[in-house]
Amino acid sequence: MKIKKITSLLLSLLLCSVLASAKGNQDNAKLLNGKWKLIKETEGGKEITPKHSRLVIEFNKKGEFTITAAYEETHNGTYKLEENGTKIILNDAISKQEKTLTIEKIDKNHLNLGGFDGANTIIEMTPASKKELELTHREHLVVNKWHCYESDDSVNVELVIEFHADKTYVIIPAGFRIPTAYGDWHIEDKEPNKILLDKKEDGEHLELQIVEIETHVLVLKSIEENGITNHFRDEQLWREKQKENK
Repeated sequence: MKIKKITSLLLSLLLCSVLASAKGNQDNAKLLNGKWKLIKETEGGKEITPKHSRLVIEFNKKGEFTITAAYEETHNGTYKLEENGTKIILNDAISKQEKTLTIEKIDKNHLNLGGFDGANTIIEMTPASKKELELTHREHLVVNKWHCYESDDSVNVELVIEFHADKTYVIIPAGFRIPTAYGDWHIEDKEPNKILLDKKEDGEHLELQIVEIETHVLVLKSIEENGITNHFRDEQLWREKQKENK
């Protein structure tokens, strides 16, 4: 009889633990959903200069994440919550690596994550306001990761250019895994068919004419004598087509 009671008690405790863990995951999943921007970073308890400029992390209800930062390549993939909602496991679709983050604090106004830039680092984030993310319709079309599939200059074929919502960009040449050029971009109200690139590495300015732009297609021409025309398509769409051809 005592054995039955002990067994029953252990089963009850185990069930309570499982239910508590599930509830913790559900509660934090609801709070986590949305876009978060970096406001502070600490290492070993001391505030440091953030290692990423204008860092934004977005988590959605489908279990997907997107990480953007000024002058850096965008990373995305899937995530899941573990250990009663206190840990986030990121599976990066770009690097094919797994990363574990600890949730040090979370509520509707705060998200503190440990381990983003190392074991002793904590990034402190707050919800990104909608006003900060507002873009014109044309700017929304430009913001994407574009793969060059045709160009007047063969060197540019397979080049990738990524326009971020924070008005920064990175360029990854064919055969490279990391950006080699980066800077800021904008479209002037009076000239909606022109993209202006301000290159951070050398301070130069580049003007590109928008020849064609749709949801998955972008054609750009450099504004100079004998300007080169480059044809781009959505990077994700290109990857899917590559898989279909294999």
